[in-house]
Amino acid sequence: SKKQKRDYYMVVIKSNFGWKVKDFRGTTFEEIEAKFTTVWKQLKDFIPVGSKEEAERLKRKGLSLEQESIKKLNTSEKVTEEAKCPDEVPEE
Repeated sequence: SKKQKRDYYMVVIKSNFGWKVKDFRGTTFEEIEAKFTTVWKQLKDFIPVGSKEEAERLKRKGLSLEQESIKKLNTSEKVTEEAKCPDEVPEE
């Protein structure tokens, strides 16, 4: 029934968002249902830390982090080379 659904949705939202009963006062069933769908989507999309999907995600992230660090190294090398060149130092 609608009341059972509402109670179930409220329990899920309370346990995952930390809402209190007073946060639900004055809200309609449709508002609670909309909030529940966002919470439920987060629960379904959750990937445990030790899973294969998490390992694949970290591998992909690691590649991009390595590329960024290489770019940073290249730019820092250019800066040190420019600092070493005494030819371009303006004389006063």
